[in-house]
Amino acid sequence: MLVVGYLAGAYILTQAFLRPGRPPKGMETPHAFGLAYETWPVPGSRVPAWYFPGGQDGNAPPFTVVLVPAIGGTVFTLQTESLGPFIRRLHDDGLAVVSVPGFQPRHVSAVLDAVRDRGLRRPVLLGFSIGGSTALFVARTVSVAALVLDGVVDDLGRVLWRDLRRQGPIVRLLLPGMRLFATLHRDVSQALHAADSLPAVSAPVLLVYGEREYLVEAGMNRRLLAQVAQRPDADVFTVPETGHCYGPSDHPDLYARRVLAFLTAASP
Repeated sequence: MLVVGYLAGAYILTQAFLRPGRPPKGMETPHAFGLAYETWPVPGSRVPAWYFPGGQDGNAPPFTVVLVPAIGGTVFTLQTESLGPFIRRLHDDGLAVVSVPGFQPRHVSAVLDAVRDRGLRRPVLLGFSIGGSTALFVARTVSVAALVLDGVVDDLGRVLWRDLRRQGPIVRLLLPGMRLFATLHRDVSQALHAADSLPAVSAPVLLVYGEREYLVEAGMNRRLLAQVAQRPDADVFTVPETGHCYGPSDHPDLYARRVLAFLTAASP
C-alpha cells in the first residue's frame, strides 16, 4: 500500500503541476464579454495561449498583462467565467492581455517568449496563488515590467501539505509521493518558496490579498510583507470583502483601477 501510495501521489502531482490546463467543454467564449481574441500556439504546451489585443485607435498597448492561473482550475475558466469583466476593463483601458495555459515555470517562460516575439511591450505577470509563486520564480531571471501577485504566501508547499493532510486517510497515504515529486522536480520545489525568490527580482511588485484571505492566517505571508515594506517599488493591496483570489471577479472595476494605478506609477 505504501508503494502504491507513493506512485499514485507522484502521478497525481505530476498531472497537476506539469500538464497545462484544458478549456472545459461548453464554456462561454470571450465574445460573451465583448472581447476580440485570437489563439497562439505556445511551444511546450498542449493548448494555446489566448491573446486579447489592447490598444485603442491602432496605438500599441502600454502594457501586456500575462495571466498565470492557480491550481484547481485552468486560466481559460478564469478568463471566461470569472475574469471576463476584469479583462474587459483592462482591454478598454488599452492594455493587452495574454493567458498562460498552465502555471509551471516553463509555461510562463514560453508565453513570455511569445509576447516578445510578437513585439508586445512591457509584459506584466499577474499570477494567482501558485501561479503567483511561479511568476515570481520566473521573474528572477526573465525581465518583466512588473509583477502583480494575488494570494501568494511565503511557503506554498507548507500550506499545500497542511491542507491536503486534512483531507482524510487516503490523501495522507498519497502525500509522501507528492512531496517526493516536489522535492525531485527542482523548478516546482523552488517555485513554492515565494519569499526566497523575491530578493532576486528587480521588477516592481504589488502583493494582493483578499480581506477574507484564509491562506495568510498565522502569518503565512510574514516574510513577503517584510520584504515588500523595505522596497520603494513595492506595495500591498487588500481587496475588501473577498477571499482567496476572488478580487478580480468580485470587484473587477476596483481591482483593475488599482492594478492600472500601480503600473502607471511603476512605469519609468
